[in-house]
Amino acid sequence: MNVGVANQQELANARNQLNMAASMQDLVQQQGGYEVLPTNIGLANPTIASTTDRYNTLVLERKRLLKSSNEKNPVIVNLDQQIAGLKSSMQSSLSSSVNNLGLTVNSLSGQQARFNSKIYSSPANERALRDITRQQQTTESLYLYLLQKREEAQISAASSSPKSKVVDKAYSISKLPVSPKKSIIYLASFILGLLVPFSIIYAKDLLDNKIHNMHSLEKFVKNIPILGELPKLSKKDEKFVVKEDKISTCRVIANNSYKP
Repeated sequence: MNVGVANQQELANARNQLNMAASMQDLVQQQGGYEVLPTNIGLANPTIASTTDRYNTLVLERKRLLKSSNEKNPVIVNLDQQIAGLKSSMQSSLSSSVNNLGLTVNSLSGQQARFNSKIYSSPANERALRDITRQQQTTESLYLYLLQKREEAQISAASSSPKSKVVDKAYSISKLPVSPKKSIIYLASFILGLLVPFSIIYAKDLLDNKIHNMHSLEKFVKNIPILGELPKLSKKDEKFVVKEDKISTCRVIANNSYKP
């Protein structure tokens, strides 16, 4: 039972490796210019990984030299030859890896088929038990893999230094607010309440240029005698003056004389 589960896992890994190697082989064959190839794609072949790193280094060096030179430069021609050799070597390694992985997948698939035939030839209860056990082991492997990734992420987060750090927590000496101060606001409001009305009254009196009574008139005409002051009657006072009443008129002449 354990052998069957291990074979199933090996078969899945071999298929993944085969797919990645085939994709890498197609990418190298279709690449026409000098472009960087992807690295760390998960291939277990160290030769392909080192060749890819060397290839990318030479491609980047070629791009850097082309900024100040041309393709006929002997140094760049030499780099082109090295890049072509690495590309040919990489294609050969990838082709060999694809063939070997294909054989491995075929072999593991045959073994898995034999295991399955043995399992399904067993009684129904035993076959069901093996299916459940296999699913449990697969789930356990997945859980362990995710647990490992979570620990790696926690270690990576703990190793990176934070941008900011709280040295001391903030505290208050007094329970009262620092600003605004109520006493200053009340005092300013009281002074403003006194200044505003007095300022309005003073400005109104200063801008008043009308004569309201006899005393204000005497300030301007000191040498001219004032005979009297006529009050302003409202509508309710009109009944004291009737239409037939004779009203005496008077006038003030230039020589200050009075004539009825």
